[in-house]
Amino acid sequence: MVKSGYNDSFISTKRIETLVDGIFAIAMTLMVLNLHLPDTTGGTNAAVWAALGNQGTNIFIYALSFFILTAFWLNHHRGFDQIQRADMGLFRLNVIWLFFVAIMPFSTYLVGDYGSSTPAALFFNTNLFLLGIFSFLIRRQVIENELSDKPLKKEDVNLTYKLHLIIPGIAALGMILSFLIPDYCYFVYLLQPILPTIIKRIS
Repeated sequence: MVKSGYNDSFISTKRIETLVDGIFAIAMTLMVLNLHLPDTTGGTNAAVWAALGNQGTNIFIYALSFFILTAFWLNHHRGFDQIQRADMGLFRLNVIWLFFVAIMPFSTYLVGDYGSSTPAALFFNTNLFLLGIFSFLIRRQVIENELSDKPLKKEDVNLTYKLHLIIPGIAALGMILSFLIPDYCYFVYLLQPILPTIIKRIS
């Protein structure tokens, strides 16, 4: 029997936020496990410096993945602060989105071990592309189904959509570069801090 006043088409936003926080915390912690130093003969200063130098790619990919996930988490947090309720469509999109968040440690390990190969680069960039697309779909679900307590103006909606498509756009470029220059395709994500400012000024 359904209790009076209960609507099973909506769920608590707090429960979704708790799930998001937990999975992000685990994923962002697991990624650091890819950083490890090989055994060095004698442990001399030169050997340790050389071992650290060999971890340069792993450190870069870890930092890149960590800060991109931080940006995703922050955008999600800010968006959910304005949501009154979550429908099942929003819940399902969040679950799929979190699936790709949980894969990020594997993507990071893959690039750390095989970063110069096209399959590894393509997998990493595809992972971030899908993360960005579902982040966009989550925001669109909120706007189009009027789940927010602060309706946006049309121009604000357009700007929000553009900002949420930055990482998928960068990742799509990275996917193309995976076939051409897999060693350097990851540097396209350095555009991510710059593009929002440019888009806001143009808009």
